[in-house]
Amino acid sequence: MKLKDYLNKHHKTHLIFDFDDTLFNLLLPWKDRNKCLMFAKNKLIQLDARLYQKYQDSDLSLTEVQNEYVRKFGKKAKKITYNNCVKFESYFCKGVTTNDELIDFVKKNQEFKLFIWSSNTRPTIAKFLKEYQILDKFKKIVTSLEVVLIKPYIDGFKLIYNPEVPKKNYLMIGNSNADRQAAKNSGIDFFFVDVLNQEK
Repeated sequence: MKLKDYLNKHHKTHLIFDFDDTLFNLLLPWKDRNKCLMFAKNKLIQLDARLYQKYQDSDLSLTEVQNEYVRKFGKKAKKITYNNCVKFESYFCKGVTTNDELIDFVKKNQEFKLFIWSSNTRPTIAKFLKEYQILDKFKKIVTSLEVVLIKPYIDGFKLIYNPEVPKKNYLMIGNSNADRQAAKNSGIDFFFVDVLNQEK
């Protein structure tokens, strides 16, 4: 099912988009565990070597290990992990591929209030939204900078949510289990977009 068909059947007013693998596909080496945390490795090991080893052993995903460090060490770990993400995305990103259908939807459907809730960094998100001329289409953009814990925790939704708007009017649009769980944890519906940019 395409997003526009879903919206014809379900009344929604507030649409929250994930960024990577939803609107865009960042050309980044996400599967290389060493590269993903290379700019923070030594500092994270100093904080808790066993936690880092769980990540290396694939017992924790990248998202999970970042959240665990922040839960355990607070602002210090948040600064380390966020700075790592900025450097990782800046250093390794070779560009993007686009979900043309969703980008076209964003450009043409301003009767909805549009948001981004992403675990990517603000510089990366702003760069490509500007390049594809859709930055001004979003009422609010929540990145990993503005939250303490990234998805599936609901820190990002709290920055978007207007208590005067029923949660049934919100829709999370994303591609990952973290997106799906974040929607569930927030009490809103979820629309799945697969990583090949084929909407279901």
